[in-house]
Amino acid sequence: MDMSIVDKIGVLETIVKTPIYSVVGFAENRLIYLSTREGSRDLWSMDVETRQVRQITKGGIHGVAKPVEESPLVIYLKDVTKGREQHLIYKADSRTGGSEKLAEFTPMRIFGIAFDGEKIAFTGASQKDISLYLAKINGGIEKLYTLNTIASVTDLNDKYIVGSGMLKMDPKTMEIFIYNLETNEFTIYTPREKSINKAPALDKNKILFETTALGNNRLVIYNIEGKTLDEVKF
Repeated sequence: MDMSIVDKIGVLETIVKTPIYSVVGFAENRLIYLSTREGSRDLWSMDVETRQVRQITKGGIHGVAKPVEESPLVIYLKDVTKGREQHLIYKADSRTGGSEKLAEFTPMRIFGIAFDGEKIAFTGASQKDISLYLAKINGGIEKLYTLNTIASVTDLNDKYIVGSGMLKMDPKTMEIFIYNLETNEFTIYTPREKSINKAPALDKNKILFETTALGNNRLVIYNIEGKTLDEVKF
């Protein structure tokens, strides 16, 4: 179909102005989602009973931790250095839209963040190193372990923090890491050397993740305490 330059520009403007929506999860009885309806990529919440919609953030965010249904809070990241990817962590109330910094610290590049309703785990790169951190919802941050390689936190619970990254310094592979909050032990796990393992999610003492260890990408469950691996069957 022949189109003039003006028509092509008009089509592109329509596409660019079309809002993008992405569901993040639930915080209490509110659906949390990302949208560009006001121009920037921001967080919104919708009461699932009344369908009332509220904008949580303004001016754009960099990332967000998956919310939990037991808490009204949403934990998110903002680039505070205008494009240099140096982040601070904020908490917002999905009911009111009010937000504030989680804690005062020197901005760092944060690769992954998780929230369990009471605490926040994340990996971040400072000028000195790349480390695993734990923060409390009422403020205060503790460095747990120095990684010195790129890795992202994906989940945590009362006992464990899990994530994945280039933990064996091989850019062609990805391994799972497990941090035990009770013993402060950091463990690297891979079901097979040279495999790619990513997106670990916790269910008590079990980890669901994607791996190439069995051939094509497969979902498997690793029992941390029993040290057993089972493929997910559908």
